[in-house]
Parts: sequence; structure tokens; C-alpha cells
Amino acid sequence: MSSPGQDVTVGWFQLDGATGIWRCTPASAHPERAEAAPPLTGTTAALRALLHPADAALPLLFVGRIRATSEPLRTRFRLLDADGVVHHITAAATVRHDPTGQLIDAVGVYLDRMSAAHPTPALSDVIRDRATIEQAKGMLMLIYRLDADQAFAVLRELSQHGNIKLRILARQIVTDFRALPHPDAALADPHAYTELLRTTHLRAAPPITDESSRPPG
Repeated sequence: MSSPGQDVTVGWFQLDGATGIWRCTPASAHPERAEAAPPLTGTTAALRALLHPADAALPLLFVGRIRATSEPLRTRFRLLDADGVVHHITAAATVRHDPTGQLIDAVGVYLDRMSAAHPTPALSDVIRDRATIEQAKGMLMLIYRLDADQAFAVLRELSQHGNIKLRILARQIVTDFRALPHPDAALADPHAYTELLRTTHLRAAPPITDESSRPPG
């Protein structure tokens, strides 16, 4: 049962064993609506960006158990969305492996119990910035087939080269990559992403407002 000030909704998810990509339907109060909703996709790294700090290790342990066993699994953890709302997640999955023991997929259902409690504005800002950086990392990992450390190294190098704060650079990369046309939901040509990365720091740079930097007259 839900507590006062809480709403319980349900959604569906799948982990692709070959790619490590999660597909997840937005939670709904009506299971049939959740199942019919367009799925969201992302990496485990992107999921980590949304985790409550106290529960950071739990989904990684869950993924490890998924890869190690074919038994049905359950887990609980908390997420923090961009508005600072706490989501208490209960997830259950069935797992399939091929004859060699490699993971095929994990498919399951989750319950989302949303709390009315909000963190402080400062914590909400940190969560939002971390989520944006992880989202940019996930995009680089998917497009260029990098691991998490390599993707972060690229972001850090671009940030230092352009003298742009990492969170601002990451936000611009996400905006730029999303703006590219994606016919039939496929990725654009990798060269298109590379060309955007070359000039991301120019679009991410804040406008000059210092009076002393303006031309006279």
C-alpha cells in the first residue's frame, strides 16, 4: 500500500545482454498504458546518474547478479529525478542466458513509489548536473564504442581545451546530438557527431557581458 503523499505506478524494462542498453517504459498508473508507451533507452552509466547517493551501488549489484544467474531476481533502490523528487523503485526480472552462459537479456517490471519529499535546491542542482554529464558520457559510449572511463576522458579533454565547465559542455553536447536527424530512430553518421564535437565549446561558451570587453563607442 502507498503512504499518504505517495503515488504508485508501474513500468516495464529490458536489459540487452549484447549491448548493455536498457529499454524502459515510463511508469503509469495503468499497466497497459505503460506497456504501450514509447520506451526510453540508456546505459547503466546513465542510470547511475539518477541514483540516490545512498543507493549508488545497488543497481550495479543487481546487474552483476543478472549476469551471474538465471534465477528470478528482485531489488529495491531510490532514484532522484531532475525536480528532486525521490522515486522508491522495486524491480523484478527474469533472466535468459545462452548455452555458453552469456547473458541474452533480462526482462522485468518495476513499481515506482514517488515521495513528496524534495532535497535542498543545492542538492537538486548537483543531481541535475551529474545526470547531464552521465547522459553525455552514455552518448559518447554508444556512438564511439567507448567504455565509461574513455568517454569521461573525452569530455574532460574537450572541457579543458575549450576552457568550458564540464557540466555546461555536457549540456551542449546532449543538445547538439539530439538535434541531429535520426531517420528510423537510427544513429546519424559518426562524422556528423565528430564535427559537432569540434565546435561544441564555441556554442557552449557564455556570451561576453563584461563592459570592459566591449568596443568603445
